[in-house]
Amino acid sequence: EDLLSECAEAIVRAKRVVIFTGAGMSADSGIATFRGQGNGIWNGIIGKLALVYFGTPFGWRWTPSFAWRQYVQKFYKPIAEADPHGGHYALAKLESILKAKPLNGNESGFEEFSVVTMNVDGYHQRAGSSTVHEVHGSVMSHKC
Repeated sequence: EDLLSECAEAIVRAKRVVIFTGAGMSADSGIATFRGQGNGIWNGIIGKLALVYFGTPFGWRWTPSFAWRQYVQKFYKPIAEADPHGGHYALAKLESILKAKPLNGNESGFEEFSVVTMNVDGYHQRAGSSTVHEVHGSVMSHKC
């Protein structure tokens, strides 16, 4: 917490703070990345075939029940069963520290803090971050 307070003090002079996160944040919660070394979902010949089949409308159009089953078992379920890790909670805590500090005479504290993430797991929100922009959407909501 002291390190977070020091970090907050160092950036409190900024008007806005934007944090960018990607696959590494989810990987630390045990979620396989798409292109990571060794265990990336799209790695190797099987991964490339899976990408062509499940990463395009082709597989979903021709075998929707199989595509949904694979999606739930291999993608959604691991995300739903895992939890945010300390890094997610540290960013949420940093946000709360910044928002509690007066900024340039503003009694209510720092107002501009957001996370932009490539991840689809919703862990930033579960950890307490209030403004999260999900570049690739979220597995927590679906549209058919």
